[in-house]
Amino acid sequence: MTDIAVKEIRIGDLGKLADPVFRSGTAFFALLVLVILGGVIVSLVDGALPALRGFGWSFLTTASWNAVTEKFGALAPIYGTVVTPAIAMLIGIPIRSASCGWR
Repeated sequence: MTDIAVKEIRIGDLGKLADPVFRSGTAFFALLVLVILGGVIVSLVDGALPALRGFGWSFLTTASWNAVTEKFGALAPIYGTVVTPAIAMLIGIPIRSASCGWR
């Protein structure tokens, strides 16, 4: 019969290898998220430039939307986008806080 040597692997030995691998993997994916976010921002700016060149920066501050005269403004949609979640938070946060108090 042959003797087969079995090497015991201790949890401490795995930690010495696992910690640097985990740290490197986490750093890689954190940087990947930042690169993707940068790409999204570049894409949004690239898509918005034709509208800003055509309508000027007043596009962001005027509320008129007239397709006949081709005068457009984004203030109303921007206002709605900001105010709707604000109202939802004004209603939701007190309800959440009250429900956390009742156990």
